[in-house]
Amino acid sequence: MYSEFIRKVFALTPTNVTLFVDSGHTAPYAGGTSTTATQHLFLPFFGGPDDRLALSFVVQLCRNSSVQATVVRIQKNEGLTPVSSREDEKGSDASHAILHQTLAAADTVYGHHNTETRLASDSADNIVWTRYTSVPSSFDTETTAALSRITFDTRASAKPLHTLIQLVPKENLRTMSVIVVAGRSRRLAVASHQAELAQIITESGSPLGSSIPKTLGDVGAALIATKTPASLLIVQARGSSG
Repeated sequence: MYSEFIRKVFALTPTNVTLFVDSGHTAPYAGGTSTTATQHLFLPFFGGPDDRLALSFVVQLCRNSSVQATVVRIQKNEGLTPVSSREDEKGSDASHAILHQTLAAADTVYGHHNTETRLASDSADNIVWTRYTSVPSSFDTETTAALSRITFDTRASAKPLHTLIQLVPKENLRTMSVIVVAGRSRRLAVASHQAELAQIITESGSPLGSSIPKTLGDVGAALIATKTPASLLIVQARGSSG
């Protein structure tokens, strides 16, 4: 992967941008006239501008009758984790040292939320989620049909990335082929998953270098580290790269 070049594209492109990582298991496109879905998309929705764009993009893709999708909103439930907040901070610092020993010129890094920006992001997440999951009476016919091809679900988890990794194989078993659509979330993310990602890398024994998380974000890197048999479509919203 030409990671530094790709990060430069993410950093400098003044518009929405996506990166497709082909696993080699994606089903060939069978055309837009078939009534049987030949491609399945899976979107783990954690929140933030990249995930909101990814959700809108999935809806747009599902306007094609040969595409179906599953969208799962995964929210971190702090009450489920036995780790104290102080220990979690230490873990985050340790993972930062592991994953970001050097900062490439074209890298983009996590921003820091204050209370105001966090509330604004949470509100924007809730608005877009409610818009697509409520009764779609205000949508045009094509968008209404697209939403009928999307299954929406919610999960609460102390370890969101572990939950994601468990969900993706189930999608593959059902469809034999799946593309995971994920927000890059290297700036303005709802939360950093760096500590959990470091744990996943250790558990998987993957020799994952620092360039993969920098390029794909934590969600994409977790799927690469665990060799999840799915192609990836990494989405970055305009203006979220810094």
